[in-house]
Amino acid sequence: MVKLLLNRLYVPTDNNQLLNNTNFIQSRHKVKQPKSKGFFLGVTTTSTYDRDDDISDNIETINESDIYTVTSMIDINVCDLLGRTSIHHLVQPFPDGSYMNNIQLLELLHKSGALLTQNDISGLSPLQYCAINNCQHLYDKLTELINKQQRDLTQITIKPFYVNDPNKELLGVPDYYSGAQEFINQYVSTHALKNLHTIYQVDSLSNMNQTGEIVIDTEKNEPYDVRLTITDVDYGFIGLYNFYRMQIIKHKSKTNLYLLFTRWGRIGDGDGQHQLTPFSSLDECQNEFCKVFRQKTGNSWENTDQFQNKPKKYTLIKLNERQMQKYTDVPINFEELQDDNKHPPSKLQSSVYKIFFKTFLNPQAIRTNVEKTQLDIEWMP
Repeated sequence: MVKLLLNRLYVPTDNNQLLNNTNFIQSRHKVKQPKSKGFFLGVTTTSTYDRDDDISDNIETINESDIYTVTSMIDINVCDLLGRTSIHHLVQPFPDGSYMNNIQLLELLHKSGALLTQNDISGLSPLQYCAINNCQHLYDKLTELINKQQRDLTQITIKPFYVNDPNKELLGVPDYYSGAQEFINQYVSTHALKNLHTIYQVDSLSNMNQTGEIVIDTEKNEPYDVRLTITDVDYGFIGLYNFYRMQIIKHKSKTNLYLLFTRWGRIGDGDGQHQLTPFSSLDECQNEFCKVFRQKTGNSWENTDQFQNKPKKYTLIKLNERQMQKYTDVPINFEELQDDNKHPPSKLQSSVYKIFFKTFLNPQAIRTNVEKTQLDIEWMP
């Protein structure tokens, strides 16, 4: 940031430098031996400030090796249309929140001359935004920096966040899953399941829908068709939430042509990638299928009935169990649910809640949003 905005010739160095420009970030006063500061910012940080010393209040806590000259013409205290400075945007880069790793950036802007106490057109200072958004780390650092300049700082208290719901006494703790399962069970008891084996159909991305069919493992009486998932929230920046599908497809008209179809990608990101590998015999294709299955899951294909989840491995979705309760489109009469003549009048104390529930119970809105997610319902629990 220093090189980009303040001094394009700035090069960090470990050697102490004597600079002659009058626009230094550090005062010309004599610098005492630095002493350790009680926090760590990811780099070694030292302080030259001491309350008992007769050094100017303009001296900042900066290592001698980090001294630089402001040579650009940038106005670091410029305001936007809302009267907010760079410090305002640092403490609140998005509505009602901030980042946890911006302390060092705050110190850099302060050392470069950024004002800490300027109010925006709403009359709020950066410190007040910290209090409103419960950003304790920024609140503490701003208080420390401001106190060095003005000792009579008005105390601002961070208020805890709470929800004032006028309807909370009307309902107990909702159990959505039990209610949904009860509704599904009621529907299942009165509607026979149409066993179409749709989950064992040839994947459409293979382009073998009309000319191919899934091969059945005769020893297990189970199709060579598996769906695997893996989840790791600690992986990378956005976590790991991937799927892997594998099928053995037999060409209907060519007796010696078997194909291993694989598809993989991140759940929710479309169709992912796929590959179709031909084999001249079923044995070769079976061996490759079993090999990949063991690599991905850590289990053998022969013992899927005793499948065990392994760390850093894919988990098997048991399609035969899902087939027994495959009701992904249970009809719900939303219009009847919204008919005030068939139900007791609402006790909600706010028109906002009533509007929200009417919107929430809009079937077209629900289906539209499900389609926008690009989720395959077959993969969902």
